[in-house]
Amino acid sequence: MNQEAIDRSVEVIRSRVDAFGVAEPEIQTQGDDQIVVSLPGARNPEQVVEDLIKPAQLVFTDYQANFVAQDPSLWKMIQRAQSTTPRPPVEGQASYYLFKKNAAHDLVAGPEYEKADLLREYGGSVPAGMEITTVPAGLVIYSDVQQLDPTREDGPSRTVYVLMQDKPALTGRDITSAAQSFDSGSQGGNQEPIVTMQFTDDGAQAATSAGPSGVVSPNL
Repeated sequence: MNQEAIDRSVEVIRSRVDAFGVAEPEIQTQGDDQIVVSLPGARNPEQVVEDLIKPAQLVFTDYQANFVAQDPSLWKMIQRAQSTTPRPPVEGQASYYLFKKNAAHDLVAGPEYEKADLLREYGGSVPAGMEITTVPAGLVIYSDVQQLDPTREDGPSRTVYVLMQDKPALTGRDITSAAQSFDSGSQGGNQEPIVTMQFTDDGAQAATSAGPSGVVSPNL
């Protein structure tokens, strides 16, 4: 594993940890092939680690056609989802989150597709001072880490939550292989990463139908 792959993995882990609401996590590399994650205050660190290593689901979504709203507050986006009508036919399934009943609406756990999974460590009951909120079927919330200063690779960032209609045009099952290269161009290019993908027959047809507005959204 090269340094670029490790750095990319650190960013993915950081975005997932942020979604769990763990206060002041410490994520750092160790040696050439290890990442050390410290989760102070986590009630169930084993469960958090299990969730961290779950494979992400890659989906391609027409951003313009399915975008509803975005906000740095996950709570606000869930409230917005509950007042948004999914576009028929309704796809996907409802997702559940567990929050503290405080002014900040701190996230405790989620998303999960089954309430039983959300409440596993609490004996199946909602603990005092907490509440479950639901994103209805047909809608989905993605997290997006945005750089506050695009001119600095090591600059500050923030997590923004994007509410969208759950209408993926493609999923990872439609891809047979993928390879990464970098834009070199005739004048040296900007060295931005370029991902080349090979699709199944059905995937290629769906990709053509999606057109240039289709975007990749990792469901973290």
